[in-house]
Amino acid sequence: RVRPRVLLLASAVLYFGGMLGCSLLGAPNTLLLYLFYGVMQGLAIGISYNVIISVTGSWFQDKKGLCNGALMMAFGASSLLLGNLLGWLFEQGLITWSRIYFALGLLVALVLIFTALFMDRPSPEQAALLPQPKVRVGGAVRSYSTGEMLRDKTFWIFFVAMVCQSAVGNAMLGFVRDISLSVGFIAVVANFTVGLIAVANGLGRIFFGLAFDRLKESQTMFLAQGTSITGSLFCLGGVLIHP
Repeated sequence: RVRPRVLLLASAVLYFGGMLGCSLLGAPNTLLLYLFYGVMQGLAIGISYNVIISVTGSWFQDKKGLCNGALMMAFGASSLLLGNLLGWLFEQGLITWSRIYFALGLLVALVLIFTALFMDRPSPEQAALLPQPKVRVGGAVRSYSTGEMLRDKTFWIFFVAMVCQSAVGNAMLGFVRDISLSVGFIAVVANFTVGLIAVANGLGRIFFGLAFDRLKESQTMFLAQGTSITGSLFCLGGVLIHP
């Protein structure tokens, strides 16, 4: 309903405003932290992420899985690269936490503004010239209104599945170092495990993106969910059998 350029510019303003507000917090203030970091920065990321994923994917309809996988891999890799770099700079005393917030806010806002200059959906004429996706489902295909979507049980089944899957992924990425240390790994190995999971996370997005382009939706989801469940069970088993 709204042009991607407008949304990305709004996202840039929200992100910079949120990070600037965080950098100026001189004393502990939980309410302002929730507002600047949680609400403003969270909205900015949610807006820009969805805009970039959907608009870029509209130019690669025949390879949407690979396209989205590569974008999400870059999204995850940014935390690995920038997070480690800024963490090291902070630990070495080369930059303060407030300057990290300000620098990141400015950098991301500039990138979003630059992206907004050329990010747009293909026109009907351009879309007609693009490679078309293969027919993936049988029967008639139609659009659903927001109300129809919310009344459809299939949507809610998928919604709950995504909540559970995201919880598993976030828990693994967020606590893998603590889990590794709890079972006796030394700090160096625990840190290596964090990097290994980040790399596997990125490669998984590419692999399952390619699988989505080549297999049926049900086959891809069975493969992806089966891998996730198996990995979680192995992780749980490793913790439980540790003396």
